[in-house]
Amino acid sequence: MKRNITFLALAFAAYFLVGFASQPNFFEGKITYKCAYESYQSGMTAEELTAMYGDTYTLYIKDGYYKQIFNSTHPQGIREVIYDASTNKVYMKIGDVPALFWYEGTSNDFDLVDLSMSESQTKVLENACNQIKFNFVDKRTSSNSPVTSTYYFSRKFMLNANAFQNHKYGFWDVYSQKAQAPYLKYERVTKGLNKITRVAVDIQEQILKTDDFMINPELPLIHFDDADWENLPIEKPVMASTTRA
Repeated sequence: MKRNITFLALAFAAYFLVGFASQPNFFEGKITYKCAYESYQSGMTAEELTAMYGDTYTLYIKDGYYKQIFNSTHPQGIREVIYDASTNKVYMKIGDVPALFWYEGTSNDFDLVDLSMSESQTKVLENACNQIKFNFVDKRTSSNSPVTSTYYFSRKFMLNANAFQNHKYGFWDVYSQKAQAPYLKYERVTKGLNKITRVAVDIQEQILKTDDFMINPELPLIHFDDADWENLPIEKPVMASTTRA
């Protein structure tokens, strides 16, 4: 009897260890990117785009949270974006406006045309990357501008795709399921408008606190579509260029 109990205990321990070892080790930490811009329109220079969105972009990610920090210098520039999967809301800090603008993660202003995945010759920080390319239409522009976004990623850094399954905006849910990794390089070309490039220059795996992703409770919340933009000290920003992680 004692031998049987010992055998069962060992079998259970082995099952537990195998199951535990099979759990994915999802990336938690900080990725810093350098950003570059090209403008294809006369009304906006590359320098102005840099001022609006910054030349450095930092992504913090943990489970179903992400926080994006932009070192923008323009008074109307994007400063910070936070996503909370528990509410499926995205919160945006713009310039020095004493408020947070928010929108539902279920919203989307784009029509997907097609997507493709392939191997790539690109390496970022010595990490060999695959790529996924989205072709879609930006319905916010008067001409429904065609856009191509290309992501380069390495599954050395795993992303918890299930945590973002309700994040429809910017096809975050589709990207997460297909890539299952945070991107290390990103290229976005909006026909006739601009090109945005982000390349990871530093990756740090670290334990983050959930509190690091909490919004400032002292700031009033304004729904992005309900904001009185004419009476605010800023113009309505273009979210598509900034909020996709």
